Amino acid sequence: MYNTQFIVKYKNIEEELILKFCKDLGIPLEYSKQDVYDICEGLYQHELLSVFNVNNIDDVSTSESILNIWLKIKENNDFMEIFEIYKQKNEGLSDDILFTTMFNYDSFFIIHQCICEALENDNHIEKDTIEKLKNNIL
Repeated sequence: MYNTQFIVKYKNIEEELILKFCKDLGIPLEYSKQDVYDICEGLYQHELLSVFNVNNIDDVSTSESILNIWLKIKENNDFMEIFEIYKQKNEGLSDDILFTTMFNYDSFFIIHQCICEALENDNHIEKDTIEKLKNNIL
């Protein structure tokens, strides 16, 4: 079961930490951008497991949850317009496998928001969320 109540924070934390430690702001650089990325990569992995409530991403229930989400979200026309753009950039994969790739580090934070809105609001995704998804994959 997908946890729509879980708040994904890794990407916001990454952006805030990089900004905080940016030399241009005159703040001493305690960590490198790679350090920040490594920390946030671990947080991303933890959050990904948490939304599926599993200890291992290869858990069969994760695949079942993703498939069930795909079957629901693909009925959203706004989402599918963006998905078609993503599909053109990633030729050769089936739609359900391609949807699974959207759970990667760079887009999980926004696909999670789309899923939560769709599952909680009768498959409705806010226009600005769709716009964020579009900006993320372009």
